[in-house]
Amino acid sequence: MATGPEHYLSAERLLAGPQKSAADRDRGSGVTRHWAPSQTDLLKAQVHATLALTAATALATDPAGHLGQDWPPVIGGTGECTP
Repeated sequence: MATGPEHYLSAERLLAGPQKSAADRDRGSGVTRHWAPSQTDLLKAQVHATLALTAATALATDPAGHLGQDWPPVIGGTGECTP
């Protein structure tokens, strides 16, 4: 399970695409190539962004900590949730 911020970062990574190492950049032909995310990466990024938004909304709408017993483990990323 991931936390809200971890989901947000995952969405950003999926949209940023593969990162080139310094060696790869140095070997370049000088031609700038633009990378476009695949359909699958876009869908995965959307899911991560939605989960991040859900976690942020749950935390923001419950400043007094009345979410009950089910939500805090889920949005906190522990993965331990009582059914």
